[in-house]
Amino acid sequence: MLHAAGIEHEHSRSDRDDYIRLVKENLGNNINDINLAKEDTFVRNPYDYESVMHYHLKEFTINGKQTIEFKDRDLEFLAATGAGEGMDFYDVKDVVVNYQCAAHCKNPPKCINGGFVNHNCVCYCPRGYTGKTCETVITDDGCGGMVHVFPGSDVFVISPGYPVSYPLGINCRWSVKV
Repeated sequence: MLHAAGIEHEHSRSDRDDYIRLVKENLGNNINDINLAKEDTFVRNPYDYESVMHYHLKEFTINGKQTIEFKDRDLEFLAATGAGEGMDFYDVKDVVVNYQCAAHCKNPPKCINGGFVNHNCVCYCPRGYTGKTCETVITDDGCGGMVHVFPGSDVFVISPGYPVSYPLGINCRWSVKV
């Protein structure tokens, strides 16, 4: 569906070499596959490791080993795990922005924390945020919240009740603004 909407694979972005490396020895002749070619893309969003339009890290492998490596290997847990995951935040944003789905909105809200105005003229918030303008961190009471770090300052965040562990199922999310 996203191809029909004009969206390219994330790993084909013109700036992909800043974020990933194709492992040529694990690709063999597949390195020439059109689906791995870089495209001239107009990049509006951060590189989206979780996009449904990003190939699995072992796609086109000739030996069962990884063919795509994230330059920041600590982020590889974010990699798409295959079909059925659905569109993520930036996949939706690409469609809404590219097709100007919110152009009809009169006095749209000013979304913050990366949110954007969707076709219903309300803020569509990234995971972990809610509220009319995406101003609220989703977290359980007494735990988590927004931390502002100003230039030249040190901030220490200690979860309430530390070092006692939280019970299972508690959502303790911190959002750090620098």
